[in-house]
Amino acid sequence: MASKPPLHLSFLSPRLSFPRIKSISPVRPNRFNHDPSLPPLGSTKTAAYNRLLASDTLPLRTGALATKSGMTALYDPTTGARTPCTVLQLDRNQVVYHKTRKQHGYNAVQVGCGWRQPRNLGRPVLGHLERAGVSAKKEIAEFRVKGEDGLRSSEIGASIGAGWFKEGQFVDTRSNSRGMGFAGVSCEMDRGEGEELGKWG
Repeated sequence: MASKPPLHLSFLSPRLSFPRIKSISPVRPNRFNHDPSLPPLGSTKTAAYNRLLASDTLPLRTGALATKSGMTALYDPTTGARTPCTVLQLDRNQVVYHKTRKQHGYNAVQVGCGWRQPRNLGRPVLGHLERAGVSAKKEIAEFRVKGEDGLRSSEIGASIGAGWFKEGQFVDTRSNSRGMGFAGVSCEMDRGEGEELGKWG
């Protein structure tokens, strides 16, 4: 009489068949660009610049530099709703320089604002501002623009005032914090002085 295999080994019998598990998710495409029908992904500066133009994220004209002067509020005469507003001062904004893609690799407008004593600036900066025909500036910043049309929107030496923007226009702002300095352990942990300080010191 033939002996039967143990019960715990019966699933190893070749006569038993199990259904194959199939995924319901679609087949993932290959993450490598091996298909010849796909356009090659360029790694050059020109290809990166063309992708940036296609993304349509660059502005069509330059921005302005401003200094925060304070806060105020506007009231709606019908509902009485109060809307807080930030007051920004445009102090002698002038176009200093144009950066072109042919010479620098990208298009940008260099804007300066404020005023400084000429003796507090270095000779290279003074020469740069003198070629533009503008006075000594306190701050100089760049605004990248889209194409050559963004450079034509503002000539070198032109002033940028509040009329550069329209009423109700949405703008993107970026600022630097004035900094609060280093806070010690007593201030950071909100602890007083005296006996309480001895527990944490």
